[in-house]
Amino acid sequence: MRRVSFIHVLVFIVLAVSCTDLATQPEQDPTVAAEASGAQGTEDPKSAPAERKIVDHVPAQVLVKFKEGTEEPTIEAIQRQLHLQTVRIISRPNLYLMKIQNGFSVQETIKRLQEFKAVEYAEPNYVRTIQ
Repeated sequence: MRRVSFIHVLVFIVLAVSCTDLATQPEQDPTVAAEASGAQGTEDPKSAPAERKIVDHVPAQVLVKFKEGTEEPTIEAIQRQLHLQTVRIISRPNLYLMKIQNGFSVQETIKRLQEFKAVEYAEPNYVRTIQ
């Protein structure tokens, strides 16, 4: 009984920390950021909402899942070779959120990551919203 309670408390703490991290970093609409900074375009953003670019993933970030048993030196070597930096380890030891440091596109980086035997999969860091 105690073990179950401890696990529940641990899961609650992990979820609370994850949610507070998201709450402290609000998603920002690029058009709102441009308006707030005083940048002006040639068109009124309110007159053409259909022309706004919808971003479905975070720029310059990828999620990488390494195959089970992949050791840390292998992961670090891949990061150095592709100029990636770990932002967060989502689930140890396999799933990493990484930032692209060399200016390559997300798609190009994913393509290069898939060439490594140690990589199970790589994908963009998709943005999900609740409507």
